[in-house]
Amino acid sequence: MQIRNMTNCIATTYELQVEQWQYKANVSCRILYKEGLGSCIGIAVGYGNKLFLCHFPNASYGGAIDDFFAELESNIPDTNRLFIRPVVTGGQLGRETTDMGQDRDYVLDKLISLGFGKPHLCWCGPKDFCQDLSLDTTVAEIKVTTYPKAGSTLTENAFSF
Repeated sequence: MQIRNMTNCIATTYELQVEQWQYKANVSCRILYKEGLGSCIGIAVGYGNKLFLCHFPNASYGGAIDDFFAELESNIPDTNRLFIRPVVTGGQLGRETTDMGQDRDYVLDKLISLGFGKPHLCWCGPKDFCQDLSLDTTVAEIKVTTYPKAGSTLTENAFSF
């Protein structure tokens, strides 16, 4: 398993995708996205023109997700964090053997302990297939798209930064 982090990408890069077991922090691209979140947890934070996004299964085990939290802590002044609502997605209960409730609690507790505002929760529901998460600096928005097992796709503007 390889964990990769990319910081300070070239500002002319249009978009970057975050894969499983990966995070990107403090990037200046226009669009940062993750496709296919189900039982994994995704966290998105927009701060000015900087984007932060992670995609991790088994979040409560710590490890690389804690590196992502350290990036948030070192790049966003604590005096500004209260006004930022991280968007948290995925975490579908019952899809895998991992205790997703424990993973959800770990992530939320960590964000609150870092002083962020109340996270905007968009959990992947039991009738959903998966979710996509994207941050777009051209419109300063974080969007969550949910793909249900049956029915219409739903896109939500989860947060503006």
